[in-house]
Amino acid sequence: MESTVFNFNRFRQYYRSDFLNCVRNYGVSFLVLCTMAVTTDIFNGLFSFAVTGGHEWHGMIEPVRFVMFFIFLTVLIISSPAKLYGYVTDKRQGTAFLMLPASRFEKFLSMVLNACVVVPLLFIFVYLGFDLLVCLIDPTCGVSMLHRLFVDIVDLRQNLVQFIPMDELREMGEANAIELINSISPAFTPWLLIDDVIGAAVIFLLGAIIFKSAKAGKTLGSVIVITLSLEMILSPIIGFTMFSKLHPLLSSGADVSLDLIQEQFPFVFWSIRHLALADTVSDTVTNCVLLFFVWLRLRNLKH
Repeated sequence: MESTVFNFNRFRQYYRSDFLNCVRNYGVSFLVLCTMAVTTDIFNGLFSFAVTGGHEWHGMIEPVRFVMFFIFLTVLIISSPAKLYGYVTDKRQGTAFLMLPASRFEKFLSMVLNACVVVPLLFIFVYLGFDLLVCLIDPTCGVSMLHRLFVDIVDLRQNLVQFIPMDELREMGEANAIELINSISPAFTPWLLIDDVIGAAVIFLLGAIIFKSAKAGKTLGSVIVITLSLEMILSPIIGFTMFSKLHPLLSSGADVSLDLIQEQFPFVFWSIRHLALADTVSDTVTNCVLLFFVWLRLRNLKH
Protein backbone atom coordinates (compact mmCIF):
# COMPACT_ATOMS: atom_id res chain seq x y z
CA MET A 1 0.00 0.00 0.00
CA GLU A 2 1.39 3.38 -1.02
CA SER A 3 2.12 5.76 1.86
CA THR A 4 0.14 9.00 1.92
CA VAL A 5 2.93 10.79 3.82
CA PHE A 6 6.08 9.93 1.86
CA ASN A 7 6.71 7.73 -1.13
CA PHE A 8 10.16 7.85 -2.69
CA ASN A 9 9.11 7.36 -6.31
CA ARG A 10 6.34 9.94 -6.01
CA PHE A 11 8.69 12.37 -4.29
CA ARG A 12 11.37 11.86 -6.96
CA GLN A 13 8.92 12.73 -9.73
CA TYR A 14 7.54 15.69 -7.83
CA TYR A 15 10.99 17.02 -6.93
CA ARG A 16 12.13 16.85 -10.55
CA SER A 17 9.10 18.90 -11.59
CA ASP A 18 9.52 21.33 -8.69
CA PHE A 19 13.22 21.83 -9.41
CA LEU A 20 12.52 22.62 -13.06
CA ASN A 21 9.89 25.11 -11.94
CA CYS A 22 12.50 26.73 -9.67
CA VAL A 23 14.88 27.00 -12.62
CA ARG A 24 12.17 28.77 -14.63
CA ASN A 25 11.36 31.14 -11.77
CA TYR A 26 14.86 32.03 -10.61
CA GLY A 27 17.36 30.56 -13.07
CA VAL A 28 18.26 33.81 -14.84
CA SER A 29 18.66 35.76 -11.59
CA PHE A 30 20.77 32.93 -10.17
CA LEU A 31 23.13 32.98 -13.15
CA VAL A 32 23.42 36.78 -13.03
CA LEU A 33 24.39 36.69 -9.35
CA CYS A 34 26.88 33.84 -9.90
CA THR A 35 28.62 35.58 -12.80
CA MET A 36 29.08 38.76 -10.75
CA ALA A 37 32.43 37.28 -9.71
CA VAL A 38 33.53 37.75 -13.33
CA THR A 39 31.52 40.89 -14.13
CA THR A 40 32.74 42.95 -11.19
CA ASP A 41 36.38 42.05 -11.87
CA ILE A 42 36.02 43.05 -15.54
CA PHE A 43 34.43 46.38 -14.64
CA ASN A 44 37.12 47.02 -12.03
CA GLY A 45 39.84 46.22 -14.58
CA LEU A 46 38.25 48.42 -17.25
CA PHE A 47 37.97 51.28 -14.75
CA SER A 48 41.65 51.02 -13.76
CA PHE A 49 42.56 50.71 -17.43
CA ALA A 50 40.69 53.94 -18.24
CA VAL A 51 42.06 55.85 -15.22
CA THR A 52 45.67 54.97 -16.07
CA GLY A 53 45.20 55.94 -19.68
CA GLY A 54 45.31 52.37 -20.93
CA HIS A 55 48.62 51.51 -19.26
CA GLU A 56 47.59 49.29 -16.33
CA TRP A 57 44.96 46.65 -15.61
CA HIS A 58 44.12 45.91 -11.98
CA GLY A 59 41.80 43.14 -10.90
CA MET A 60 39.55 43.59 -7.89
CA ILE A 61 41.52 43.25 -4.66
CA GLU A 62 40.80 40.39 -2.29
CA PRO A 63 38.98 42.22 0.56
CA VAL A 64 36.60 43.89 -1.90
CA ARG A 65 35.92 40.52 -3.58
CA PHE A 66 34.94 39.02 -0.21
CA VAL A 67 32.63 41.97 0.51
CA MET A 68 31.01 41.63 -2.92
CA PHE A 69 30.59 37.88 -2.40
CA PHE A 70 28.74 38.37 0.89
CA ILE A 71 26.60 41.14 -0.62
CA PHE A 72 25.48 38.94 -3.53
CA LEU A 73 24.96 35.96 -1.21
CA THR A 74 22.73 38.15 0.98
CA VAL A 75 20.78 39.33 -2.07
CA LEU A 76 20.25 35.70 -3.12
CA ILE A 77 19.12 34.57 0.35
CA ILE A 78 16.66 37.46 0.63
CA SER A 79 15.25 37.33 -2.88
CA SER A 80 15.22 33.65 -3.88
CA PRO A 81 12.59 32.16 -1.48
CA ALA A 82 9.92 34.67 -2.57
CA LYS A 83 10.72 34.07 -6.25
CA LEU A 84 10.74 30.29 -5.82
CA TYR A 85 7.69 29.75 -3.59
CA GLY A 86 6.05 33.10 -2.98
CA TYR A 87 3.25 32.10 -5.37
CA VAL A 88 1.77 29.64 -2.83
CA THR A 89 0.00 32.53 -1.07
CA ASP A 90 -1.73 33.51 -4.33
CA LYS A 91 -5.26 32.13 -4.47
CA ARG A 92 -5.11 30.77 -8.03
CA GLN A 93 -1.50 29.55 -8.11
CA GLY A 94 -1.60 28.42 -4.49
CA THR A 95 -4.68 26.29 -5.14
CA ALA A 96 -2.93 24.68 -8.10
CA PHE A 97 0.10 24.03 -5.86
CA LEU A 98 -2.05 22.30 -3.22
CA MET A 99 -3.68 20.09 -5.88
CA LEU A 100 -0.35 18.73 -7.17
CA PRO A 101 -0.05 14.92 -6.74
CA ALA A 102 2.24 14.90 -3.71
CA SER A 103 1.74 14.93 0.05
CA ARG A 104 2.19 18.08 2.12
CA PHE A 105 5.33 16.57 3.65
CA GLU A 106 6.82 15.86 0.21
CA LYS A 107 6.07 19.43 -0.88
CA PHE A 108 7.61 20.72 2.35
CA LEU A 109 10.74 18.59 1.84
CA SER A 110 11.15 19.68 -1.78
CA MET A 111 10.60 23.32 -0.83
CA VAL A 112 13.23 23.25 1.93
CA LEU A 113 15.78 21.39 -0.20
CA ASN A 114 15.48 23.82 -3.12
CA ALA A 115 15.14 27.14 -1.30
CA CYS A 116 17.37 26.50 1.73
CA VAL A 117 20.00 23.98 0.61
CA VAL A 118 20.41 23.58 -3.15
CA VAL A 119 20.10 27.21 -4.28
CA PRO A 120 22.29 28.94 -1.62
CA LEU A 121 24.97 26.24 -1.45
CA LEU A 122 25.12 25.86 -5.23
CA PHE A 123 25.52 29.64 -5.50
CA ILE A 124 28.42 29.59 -3.02
CA PHE A 125 30.39 26.93 -4.90
CA VAL A 126 29.61 28.32 -8.37
CA TYR A 127 30.51 31.87 -7.34
CA LEU A 128 33.75 30.72 -5.70
CA GLY A 129 34.50 28.63 -8.78
CA PHE A 130 34.12 31.69 -11.01
CA ASP A 131 36.35 33.65 -8.62
CA LEU A 132 39.00 30.93 -8.89
CA LEU A 133 38.75 31.06 -12.69
CA VAL A 134 39.15 34.86 -12.64
CA CYS A 135 42.26 34.62 -10.44
CA LEU A 136 43.80 31.99 -12.73
CA ILE A 137 43.24 34.20 -15.78
CA ASP A 138 43.94 37.55 -14.12
CA PRO A 139 46.95 37.35 -11.73
CA THR A 140 46.42 40.97 -10.61
CA CYS A 141 43.38 39.93 -8.52
CA GLY A 142 45.61 38.02 -6.08
CA VAL A 143 44.71 34.80 -4.27
CA SER A 144 41.31 33.21 -4.86
CA MET A 145 38.69 33.14 -2.12
CA LEU A 146 38.65 29.34 -2.24
CA HIS A 147 42.35 29.30 -1.37
CA ARG A 148 41.83 31.74 1.49
CA LEU A 149 38.86 29.84 2.92
CA PHE A 150 40.13 26.27 2.64
CA VAL A 151 43.94 26.52 2.65
CA ASP A 152 45.12 29.67 4.41
CA ILE A 153 42.53 29.26 7.17
CA VAL A 154 44.28 26.02 8.20
CA ASP A 155 47.55 27.91 8.67
CA LEU A 156 45.70 30.56 10.69
CA ARG A 157 44.22 27.94 13.00
CA GLN A 158 47.65 26.40 13.55
CA ASN A 159 49.28 29.75 14.35
CA LEU A 160 46.62 31.45 16.48
CA VAL A 161 49.02 31.50 19.43
CA GLN A 162 51.04 34.27 17.76
CA PHE A 163 48.07 36.64 18.13
CA ILE A 164 48.16 36.40 21.94
CA PRO A 165 50.32 39.17 23.49
CA MET A 166 53.40 37.84 25.26
CA ASP A 167 52.38 39.31 28.64
CA GLU A 168 49.03 37.54 28.53
CA LEU A 169 50.67 34.38 27.24
CA ARG A 170 53.03 34.27 30.23
CA GLU A 171 50.16 35.03 32.61
CA MET A 172 47.95 32.28 31.15
CA GLY A 173 50.70 29.73 30.98
CA GLU A 174 51.66 27.75 27.91
CA ALA A 175 49.41 24.80 28.72
CA ASN A 176 46.32 27.00 29.24
CA ALA A 177 47.11 28.96 26.08
CA ILE A 178 47.37 25.78 24.02
CA GLU A 179 44.11 24.51 25.54
CA LEU A 180 42.40 27.80 24.65
CA ILE A 181 43.73 27.72 21.09
CA ASN A 182 42.65 24.11 20.62
CA SER A 183 39.16 24.94 21.87
CA ILE A 184 38.49 27.99 19.68
CA SER A 185 40.42 27.01 16.54
CA PRO A 186 37.63 24.75 15.18
CA ALA A 187 35.45 27.87 15.00
CA PHE A 188 37.76 29.20 12.27
CA THR A 189 36.35 26.92 9.60
CA PRO A 190 34.11 27.95 6.71
CA TRP A 191 31.95 24.85 7.11
CA LEU A 192 30.42 26.35 10.25
CA LEU A 193 28.87 29.07 8.09
CA ILE A 194 26.74 26.57 6.16
CA ASP A 195 24.12 26.15 8.88
CA ASP A 196 23.97 29.96 9.22
CA VAL A 197 23.29 30.30 5.48
CA ILE A 198 20.61 27.59 5.63
CA GLY A 199 19.04 29.23 8.69
CA ALA A 200 18.86 32.63 6.98
CA ALA A 201 17.27 31.02 3.91
CA VAL A 202 14.68 29.25 6.12
CA ILE A 203 13.71 32.59 7.68
CA PHE A 204 13.01 34.17 4.29
CA LEU A 205 11.24 31.01 3.09
CA LEU A 206 8.95 31.26 6.10
CA GLY A 207 8.25 34.90 5.25
CA ALA A 208 7.62 33.99 1.60
CA ILE A 209 4.82 31.56 2.50
CA ILE A 210 3.30 33.76 5.23
CA PHE A 211 3.14 37.27 3.75
CA LYS A 212 1.08 37.91 0.63
CA SER A 213 2.95 41.03 -0.54
CA ALA A 214 6.33 42.72 0.01
CA LYS A 215 7.52 39.36 1.30
CA ALA A 216 11.24 40.11 1.63
CA GLY A 217 10.69 43.55 3.17
CA LYS A 218 8.13 42.34 5.69
CA THR A 219 10.31 39.36 6.63
CA LEU A 220 13.35 41.60 7.15
CA GLY A 221 11.27 44.03 9.22
CA SER A 222 9.87 41.18 11.32
CA VAL A 223 13.37 39.81 11.98
CA ILE A 224 14.55 43.25 13.14
CA VAL A 225 11.53 43.73 15.44
CA ILE A 226 11.81 40.24 16.94
CA THR A 227 15.59 40.58 17.44
CA LEU A 228 15.26 43.96 19.18
CA SER A 229 12.39 42.68 21.33
CA LEU A 230 14.36 39.64 22.46
CA GLU A 231 17.38 41.83 23.19
CA MET A 232 15.27 44.20 25.30
CA ILE A 233 13.82 41.26 27.25
CA LEU A 234 16.94 39.11 27.67
CA SER A 235 19.60 41.80 28.23
CA PRO A 236 18.23 42.92 31.65
CA ILE A 237 17.77 39.28 32.71
CA ILE A 238 21.33 38.33 31.76
CA GLY A 239 22.74 41.53 33.27
CA PHE A 240 20.87 41.02 36.54
CA THR A 241 21.99 37.38 36.74
CA MET A 242 25.65 38.29 36.24
CA PHE A 243 25.43 41.18 38.71
CA SER A 244 23.76 39.04 41.38
CA LYS A 245 26.63 36.54 41.17
CA LEU A 246 29.51 39.02 40.96
CA HIS A 247 28.25 41.67 43.42
CA PRO A 248 28.80 39.57 46.62
CA LEU A 249 32.34 38.77 45.47
CA LEU A 250 33.17 42.39 44.70
CA SER A 251 31.60 43.61 47.95
CA SER A 252 33.63 41.16 50.02
CA GLY A 253 36.87 42.41 48.48
CA ALA A 254 37.79 38.97 47.18
CA ASP A 255 40.36 38.66 44.43
CA VAL A 256 38.24 38.10 41.30
CA SER A 257 40.39 35.76 39.24
CA LEU A 258 39.67 33.98 36.00
CA ASP A 259 39.18 30.71 37.88
CA LEU A 260 36.63 32.34 40.18
CA ILE A 261 34.66 33.78 37.25
CA GLN A 262 34.77 30.38 35.57
CA GLU A 263 33.34 28.83 38.73
CA GLN A 264 30.46 31.32 38.73
CA PHE A 265 29.68 31.02 35.01
CA PRO A 266 30.58 27.45 34.02
CA PHE A 267 28.26 27.33 30.99
CA VAL A 268 29.83 30.44 29.45
CA PHE A 269 33.32 28.99 29.75
CA TRP A 270 32.13 25.60 28.48
CA SER A 271 30.70 27.37 25.40
CA ILE A 272 34.01 29.16 24.82
CA ARG A 273 36.01 25.97 25.19
CA HIS A 274 33.63 24.13 22.83
CA LEU A 275 32.86 27.04 20.51
CA ALA A 276 32.29 25.02 17.33
CA LEU A 277 30.03 22.52 19.10
CA ALA A 278 28.04 25.26 20.86
CA ASP A 279 27.58 27.15 17.58
CA THR A 280 26.49 24.01 15.71
CA VAL A 281 24.03 22.95 18.41
CA SER A 282 22.47 26.41 18.78
CA ASP A 283 22.16 26.86 15.01
CA THR A 284 20.69 23.38 14.57
CA VAL A 285 18.08 23.93 17.28
CA THR A 286 17.15 27.32 15.81
CA ASN A 287 16.89 25.89 12.29
CA CYS A 288 14.72 23.00 13.50
CA VAL A 289 12.32 25.44 15.20
CA LEU A 290 12.12 27.57 12.04
CA LEU A 291 11.56 24.47 9.87
CA PHE A 292 8.76 23.40 12.20
CA PHE A 293 7.03 26.75 11.60
CA VAL A 294 7.51 26.35 7.84
CA TRP A 295 5.90 22.91 8.05
CA LEU A 296 3.10 24.23 10.25
CA ARG A 297 2.33 27.03 7.78
CA LEU A 298 2.39 24.67 4.79
CA ARG A 299 0.26 22.05 6.51
CA ASN A 300 -2.42 24.62 7.36
CA LEU A 301 -2.26 26.47 4.04
CA LYS A 302 -5.73 26.90 2.53
CA HIS A 303 -7.31 29.02 -0.17
